[in-house]
Amino acid sequence: SNHLHQVLSTVTSSLRILDLASTSLHLLPASSFLPLFRLRLNILRIFNNKLREHSEFNSVWDVICEQLGGDGGRIEQIDLGGNEIRQEDIVKLFESLHVPNCLKTLELGGNKF
Repeated sequence: SNHLHQVLSTVTSSLRILDLASTSLHLLPASSFLPLFRLRLNILRIFNNKLREHSEFNSVWDVICEQLGGDGGRIEQIDLGGNEIRQEDIVKLFESLHVPNCLKTLELGGNKF
């Protein structure tokens, strides 16, 4: 998992779609999530990763909310389904989306609302 963090930190390609579904992202350090958004992706699929079980979930969720709601992001579609995300987490996400952003599709199926 440390290797993935290092790779994501250095990638500067024209990659626009990244599918990390069912890859145990909940085992990565929270610092690994910001590089996912720095890739300037259009589509990010991180469903079925047990994110709510992450030992630093609040830090990980802060990164996701800030990056999706920020003006620097380019993500148009994100799939966060099957991560045991709770209602209060979704509320925080929607609150962060009140600023201009690129998000067009938000997939949340299979969570715990």
